[in-house]
Amino acid sequence: MANHLSLRQQALNAGAEEELDSPIFEVFAHGTIATFADKLVETQGGCLSETGGKWAGRFFTVPDLRVATVFAERACGNLRHEKPKTVGIALLPVTVQLLRSRGLLTSPLIQNPPPGISPTTPQFVFERGALEQLRSSGFFFMLM
Repeated sequence: MANHLSLRQQALNAGAEEELDSPIFEVFAHGTIATFADKLVETQGGCLSETGGKWAGRFFTVPDLRVATVFAERACGNLRHEKPKTVGIALLPVTVQLLRSRGLLTSPLIQNPPPGISPTTPQFVFERGALEQLRSSGFFFMLM
């Protein structure tokens, strides 16, 4: 079943190796509402805004599909006509290292975690200055 596949295997199935021209990449998961998830994949991150969104250009991800799904469900909590979806973002290790070295990819504690998620659950935040790199170097795909 697709929902038992690792993030990496789902990225491979979605074509990450071909898109990134490398079999070596890291995958991050983002849980959100279906309309935004669809737009992220359709535009390959082009809809990300340095000043927009609920978090003023910061983009929150986790390395675990189950955790991303919990965040997606919370995002839909007050939106009657939305469904939760998760998006994967595959990046080359050199891009990840560059962002980390510039302080644009951080790993802070989760503030206000939803029920069932600990504040110490790993998360990765792409800070405002990282979004251009995500748009130009990331491969966005749907997770199952």
